[in-house]
Amino acid sequence: MGISKETLKCQVIFSTPKNILENKIITRCTNYWSRILHLKKVQIVSVTRSNGKTESLKYGSARIFLDNCSFVEILVNEILPNFLNFIKNPKRKEDQIILNGFLRGLAAAEGSVSLTKKYSLSRISLSFDPHSDEINLYRKILSNIGVEPGGKKGNELFIYGINNFKLFNNINLFKMHNPRKEKFNKGYKNHRFS
Repeated sequence: MGISKETLKCQVIFSTPKNILENKIITRCTNYWSRILHLKKVQIVSVTRSNGKTESLKYGSARIFLDNCSFVEILVNEILPNFLNFIKNPKRKEDQIILNGFLRGLAAAEGSVSLTKKYSLSRISLSFDPHSDEINLYRKILSNIGVEPGGKKGNELFIYGINNFKLFNNINLFKMHNPRKEKFNKGYKNHRFS
């Protein structure tokens, strides 16, 4: 789209029950996202604490933004609505590819894998903003690949069952998050129906 990487900025959000972020956490997050996103450290404008029950992600999550009003207008009013249409109502092979990629990104950012005591897959969950309509978007796009989500608790949507796990395995759901991918693969191999 002709956007220079030098114009991008990044904010890291780190979930923790602690009241203050330690400098070693800030440094760890800054170094990681600078390396992963190929950004200069000065482009990581902040590492912000988010109140959470646990420190679920070692490096937090990154929010990339661009201070450019014209680009934001194009993105919000032209690209994003079409993108959402592709994943909500995939009609072409290309739409399905976009949907699968979106789900991989969503799983990398908001996904979780739970195993039983015997290291078999128990459930997959996706976190959502409870003050938005995200849960309905998640349900819609999951149904587009044949996944039937279960219930929700707090800000997590749960997905159970080998049929759903097979569909996730087919699209390599956790391709973009190695620790979750390894955990999913281990649980999938140990599942008694796989």
